[in-house]
Amino acid sequence: MQIVRVRDKTADYIKRHASDIGNKLGSKITVKDETVSIDGLGNEEERTLQEFLGQKVIKALDGGLKLEDAAKLMNEEYAMKVIDLKEMGYAQGVINRHIGRVIGEDGRAKRMLEKSADVKIGVTEHQIAVLGKFEDVDIAIEAIMRLVSGSPHKNVYRYIDEGMARLERKEAEEEFGD
Repeated sequence: MQIVRVRDKTADYIKRHASDIGNKLGSKITVKDETVSIDGLGNEEERTLQEFLGQKVIKALDGGLKLEDAAKLMNEEYAMKVIDLKEMGYAQGVINRHIGRVIGEDGRAKRMLEKSADVKIGVTEHQIAVLGKFEDVDIAIEAIMRLVSGSPHKNVYRYIDEGMARLERKEAEEEFGD
């Protein structure tokens, strides 16, 4: 059994969707207060894997990601990284401003980051979660940190475009040899 502490809002969501989440994970999901228990089903090896992956998915949900996105963490090609602005020492007013820069007007900046870097971004009161393939997550995290540091959006988008182009060249070289 794995136990994960989550925010109130996440606990409520998981309670309402425990059956769906459990089916996706192949596990039994139980919520008590702000604690989620993940009990894998099957033999010991299967249970261990289900509980490990379940913990990752629950943490992604707690990071503000949707279930269909969080479930991608069950694939070993996907990763999630979290920027915790509170842990970085920012006051809540500054955190709100930084999160506002990442989301942008009507969510445009967030959608642009997601599309350009091929990631999904979840936002909570003081955290920004980024989910995608490993290299894409690294590029998106750096882009978000640049926004938090005050870089203009256009410069950050250029950074993402350049980073993704480098990744594509690297993948082509690995595929075809150089």
